[in-house]
Amino acid sequence: MTPPPDPTLFEVPPGAAGQVQVDRLVAIERAAAAVVEPVGRLWRELAAATDAAVSAQSLDGVLRDALKTMARLLAVDTVSILLANDDGSELAFRASSGLAEELTLGIGIRAGRGMAGKVLATGKPLVVGDLRAIEVVNSVLRDSGLRSVAAVPLLAESRCIGVLYAASYQLDRFTATDAELLQVVADRLAAALDRVRIFERERDARRMAEELADRIGRMQRVTAELAAAETSAEVAAVLVRSLETSSPAWVGVWLLGGSLLSPVAQSGAAPAGWGEPVEPGSDHPAARAVREEQPRYFEGSGAAYAALPILCRDGCAGALAVVHEAGRPIPVAERELLVAVVGQAAQAFDRARLMAARQRAADEASFFARAAQALAEADDLGSTLDRLGNLAVAALGEICLIDVLNEDGRLTRMVARHRDPRLQAATDRLRTEFPPDQTGQHPAALALVTGRSSWSDRMNEAFLRSTSRNEEHLALIQSLGFHSYITVPLVADRRVLGSVSSVSTTRSFVGEDVAFAEQLAHHVAAVVDNARRYDTAFRTSHILQSSLLPGTLPAVAGITVETRYLTANRGLEVGGDFCDVILLTGGNALFTVGDVAGHDRRAAAQMGHLRSAARALAGQAPSPGALLVALRDSWSLLGFERIATALVGSVDLESGALELASAGHYPPLVVGTGGARFLPVEPTPPLGMDGPPPRVWRGELGAGEVLLAYTDGAVDERGAGSDASMAALAAVAARGPVTPAGVCDRVVEMLDNDRADDVALLALSLTPRA
Repeated sequence: MTPPPDPTLFEVPPGAAGQVQVDRLVAIERAAAAVVEPVGRLWRELAAATDAAVSAQSLDGVLRDALKTMARLLAVDTVSILLANDDGSELAFRASSGLAEELTLGIGIRAGRGMAGKVLATGKPLVVGDLRAIEVVNSVLRDSGLRSVAAVPLLAESRCIGVLYAASYQLDRFTATDAELLQVVADRLAAALDRVRIFERERDARRMAEELADRIGRMQRVTAELAAAETSAEVAAVLVRSLETSSPAWVGVWLLGGSLLSPVAQSGAAPAGWGEPVEPGSDHPAARAVREEQPRYFEGSGAAYAALPILCRDGCAGALAVVHEAGRPIPVAERELLVAVVGQAAQAFDRARLMAARQRAADEASFFARAAQALAEADDLGSTLDRLGNLAVAALGEICLIDVLNEDGRLTRMVARHRDPRLQAATDRLRTEFPPDQTGQHPAALALVTGRSSWSDRMNEAFLRSTSRNEEHLALIQSLGFHSYITVPLVADRRVLGSVSSVSTTRSFVGEDVAFAEQLAHHVAAVVDNARRYDTAFRTSHILQSSLLPGTLPAVAGITVETRYLTANRGLEVGGDFCDVILLTGGNALFTVGDVAGHDRRAAAQMGHLRSAARALAGQAPSPGALLVALRDSWSLLGFERIATALVGSVDLESGALELASAGHYPPLVVGTGGARFLPVEPTPPLGMDGPPPRVWRGELGAGEVLLAYTDGAVDERGAGSDASMAALAAVAARGPVTPAGVCDRVVEMLDNDRADDVALLALSLTPRA
């Protein structure tokens, strides 16, 4: 505080009492003004400044100016403010005037200890005339040379939030009046401090609410995008895109495939080791996250990353990883967002896998239906396998290789097919110049010995070299881009007949591909085995066939029925085509048209048995769908060795209502005065193969319309192709009188005289009623 007036001012010289008295009063007033005016000015400035302080930054200026003014006003060496933590257990320096800032950094004083600690604990002022007489826990005060201190509490709503103190190098420098002045200033500063704290809490609460709203909004957008994703690749792309705005330097998604963890989507410049496939057993953070099924975080001077496993219902699908710029930590809020996003993505991956499995099942059913059709339509073993090779490259790898043991036990490559016609010439060399070495390490040769499948998601150079015949062979397969392979043995009656190999040049095969290849091999083995059982004679007796086919179909009142049966003019003469009409109780007629695979006496014999079985079961299963189910369920009991396609229909003789079901058969044709149309009967796999229940088509046969059912001999799939040939069949059938006999005759006229397949036609129409 400003020193009191000089005592000599109050001494009265002799003879001047009155004037001296006036002079004394003026001096006293001036001395009081010298003290009060700075205090008043400090109070006004402090009040204005603290009222305007609403942030930590603005408060810093208030504290700095207030402490400097207080130091000058009190004529002391230092004035400092210490603030308590949230639970009031410790003080820390907030601002100081007169002490070097580096001396106060990191100093903490526990409540109850030392001078400031006692003020914090009691909430009462404290004046110390000599610091050497008390316990001093603050090394700054102990080593600074300060001797006397006045300390007062900073009180906010009766709660001590800090301590304001002044210190001097003089002993007994402070009085109770000094402490009162300090307390007045402390109360004003405490109010400002409390207001700033409230403001900052509200600001932090608003910021947290905004961040939470932003996270919720982002999660809603991510969830919507993930719900629209249909494939795993789309899910991974959405996952990466959703995190691009989180400011990581790089973000990527790995998925497990075969023996590798491979990135399928990424954004940003990949740091070294982050954008490439990794081994699941390696120490890479993504691999460890997948292996341990736990998130992994790292923050260091060189990098900061997070790797989180994508945990689906059937196991870990892969990992999400983000890499930040060097030295930038990953905030807790971002970690929480990563966990939430990965959880949503795992559900999306589950949906995508389920959709993929369903699509795969549908594709496989469609593939094997086409494969069965190829089996039924091919002339011989070579053409059958060639067709299967074409189907295989469309459904599995880019290259299909089929190797078969011939009659003398030598391994012969019968098919080498490439999906790309431009590379077919080079692929043909794998059949003509470089078939597998039966005694070597080629997978096709090993399949003969082990009878087991083999596959790899990667074929390295050592493997390719060990399975090639010479350098020219190696150069050929390298030029074709061999990447992954599956080889499955052809097994029938516990005998290995050969193998089917699929090679991919663009992707890595996985376990589901192996299962598909094994199903394909099962059907190919049946083809090879049945081909060896065929009778090689070109002449076979027509007696067997004619005895098994109906001489005349029964006359059914209400419909007109015409049939035609033409045998093949080349190759084996006996086939398995048949047709039949059965009158059912209740006013319905059941008709069947079918074809047993093969062209030999066995096919003809099975055709006769199948026709008889259909008649026998028709009484118990009078609807088309039920009859096909009964036949499929009874296939093994009937001892049938071959598959067969069949179209079964029923027609109501009164209303013309139609029901149709197909087991791998061509759709029937309806001919009317306005043209001809194929009925959209969706086929299921042929009889003799597992498959879903038949899909029944329902419609109506109008008056004056003719329904034509036919076997595959009426369609020239090998020459013109099935689509063009079916269009020609429809055009010919509609070009003339719309009667069953007229339609059959026109179709017969269009058929090639040099036929390789039998043809069965059945045409019917409703008989006009009087």
